[in-house]
Amino acid sequence: MGLATSCQQRTTESLEGYWESYGLDTTQNAYFPFELHFKRDTLNMIAPSYFMHQAKYVAEDDHLLLTLADNSKTNISFTLEADSVLYFEGRKFQKIAPEIFTSVPRYHLIGYKTNHLLPNDHQASSIHLIKYHGKTKAVLNDVVADLASIAPFLSCNDCHSLPPVHLYLGDHLEFRDLLNAYKWIAAVGGRQVTLITAHKGLDEFYKAKDYINIADSLMIKLFEAEGMPPFPPHPKSTHVSRTVLTIKDTTDFEKLTSVEDSSYYLIQVDDRIAIIDYLKLIERMQDNPYLDRKIVRRKLLTKPAN
Repeated sequence: MGLATSCQQRTTESLEGYWESYGLDTTQNAYFPFELHFKRDTLNMIAPSYFMHQAKYVAEDDHLLLTLADNSKTNISFTLEADSVLYFEGRKFQKIAPEIFTSVPRYHLIGYKTNHLLPNDHQASSIHLIKYHGKTKAVLNDVVADLASIAPFLSCNDCHSLPPVHLYLGDHLEFRDLLNAYKWIAAVGGRQVTLITAHKGLDEFYKAKDYINIADSLMIKLFEAEGMPPFPPHPKSTHVSRTVLTIKDTTDFEKLTSVEDSSYYLIQVDDRIAIIDYLKLIERMQDNPYLDRKIVRRKLLTKPAN
């Protein structure tokens, strides 16, 4: 065995185990991992938003070469002090017992890369929408819960308005899963959400801004399925006249090329649209004040909008 290989093996053995960030520095990146778990050639990293990265790593002198789940690579500086202190990209970590380590499901994001990155100093309520043992679940902090738990998780009796909501979208989700999460956010007055769709490297994420606007008839149907009382209807639109465009999939996107400045449009979105098509749609509509959208049941798409 060569000297370099022997040193790498000793380093890997010293790193093996669970590590926790020593203190919390709010001036640092809000999405950088605060817990690490080294196991053989694999590193699990948990961010303050409770998103778990998994990477293969190789120890090389004073840095780790990480290969993330999307096959992107990044170098992280590290220094070991004795057996219980690690400096990971300049941040101090201490070794902890396995039972202290945060347990959250590992999942892949849906993988759609938008044109916008999430600011790394932004604080929000983080919800992870994932498929878990074949069912759609929400991860709230480090707890796997039913979607109905989203409403009490976001409720704030002392707040004038809800804090910003970051909704991480796991792979294998369908649009109906997102719609069911939206109804619980809307139930406590949530109207805006930032969707997290993919990651760039270790501590950057792609985002899409969305506004929750679900037709009253669809909200009633969604809540009836839960055996809940009818959802209070939205107030009538203040726009006297809006041109209605119907979007069922990407083949309808060409309708958006005909919109005119200073004219208001209502985009009726089919409630059975593919989730990736919906993400493409809201990105095309982003920051256009003349475009509004409402999610509508497919059989009601031909009826006049409010």
